[in-house]
This record gives sequence, structure tokens and C-alpha cells, in this order.
Amino acid sequence: MKNNEYESVEHLDADLTRLLENGKRYNAPHSSIYKRALKLQHIQQMKRKELLQRDDDDGDIMMSSAICDHGSSKRKMYKKNTKKNRMRTLFIAVTEARELTTGRRLCDLFM
Repeated sequence: MKNNEYESVEHLDADLTRLLENGKRYNAPHSSIYKRALKLQHIQQMKRKELLQRDDDDGDIMMSSAICDHGSSKRKMYKKNTKKNRMRTLFIAVTEARELTTGRRLCDLFM
């Protein structure tokens, strides 16, 4: 994320999925890492669903602004910023999720 290596939310999502699947694949189902990977996968899926819903909503906004505003550079900048914000939102949702009892980040064991 810091090096701007991701082209899209889907690219970031695929890497996070691979990371979490590996956490499950290489650890026993009763292990802390496996359980945390499951929790993080759920968080990732919920956040992805929320972002997809926002994407649909923004498409409607962009269509109405395209009719009213002929500034294509504004639309391009808006789309670029929206994409970065969505990637950041997904990344933060997964990397900053914490255990309720200890407050420790769920990803600390394997990221």
C-alpha cells in the first residue's frame, strides 16, 4: 500500500485473500492464527461488500455529474481518489481489526 503497488481494490483484495488463506492452510484449525484468519476473512468480505455497494452508488452520482458537468479531468481525479480511498479503507479494515478482549490487532501473528 505504501509504495502504491496496487492498481485496484480487486488486486489488494486478492493479496489479502491469499494471505488469509495461507494463514488457514498452514496452521491447524484450532490454532490462534487460523481463528484470526477466519475473523479477518469475515471482516474483509463485509468491507468488500460495503465497498461494492458504494461503487454502485458512486456510479449513479458520476452519471448525474457527467450530465451536468463537462469537466472530464474532475471525473478522472474523483475516480482516482475514490479508488485510493477504497483500497485504504479495505487495508485498514483488515490490518487494524482488534481482539475485543485484549485489544491486540488480529493480523499481528501473521502479517
